[in-house]
Amino acid sequence: MKLRNCCISYALCLLLAGIAFAQKDEKEQKEQKEQKEQKEEKGEHHGPAAKKEIETPCRGGTLKVRHAYSECQADGFWHVVEDDYYSCPPDGKIEKFRVWDEKTTQPCKPGDKPIQVAKSVLKDLHGDSSCQAPKKIGDITISDCVNGFWENTTYPLYECLDGTRRISGPPTSTPTHVACSKAPPPPKVR
Repeated sequence: MKLRNCCISYALCLLLAGIAFAQKDEKEQKEQKEQKEQKEEKGEHHGPAAKKEIETPCRGGTLKVRHAYSECQADGFWHVVEDDYYSCPPDGKIEKFRVWDEKTTQPCKPGDKPIQVAKSVLKDLHGDSSCQAPKKIGDITISDCVNGFWENTTYPLYECLDGTRRISGPPTSTPTHVACSKAPPPPKVR
C-alpha cells in the first residue's frame, strides 16, 4: 500500500513538473518573439532578413493597419512583404502578423538601397485595364526609401477579381527620420 501511494505521488510530481516545464517553455518563446519584434521596431536590422512564415491573424481580431515594404532576404533577393497589425481578443492587444511575402526578381545584398514598392510592385489602379471590378478593401501604408530615409505613404487599396491588388490616390505621405539602412518604422496604429 505504501509503495502504491509512493508511486502515485511520484507520478503526480512528474505530471506537475511536466506542466510547469511546458508553461515555462511557452513563456520563453513568447518573450523571445516580443524581443525580436521590439528590435525590428527600433530598426535594429543587420544583414539579410530570414524569411518569416506567413501567419494567420488572430481569430476575432480587428485589422488596424496594413504595412508593406521591401526586405532583402537571406535568399539574396528583394521581397515585398506585408505585416498587418490587429487588435486581438480578449484584451485588444495589438499584434503583428506577416500576411504576404512576394519574392521579386531583383537580387540584393546587405547595404543595397531598398527597392520601391509603390507603383512598381503594387501597381496603380488608374489606367490599368487588367484589373477587373476593383473593390476597395481598405488602406495600406507603404514604406519606400526616399533620399536615404524611409517615407510612409498611405494609399487606398483595391482588390481585383483575380485576387491581385492595386493602389490608388491620392496618397498621404509622412517622412520619417529613420535611415533606409535600418528596418522601416511601422505606421501609427490607431
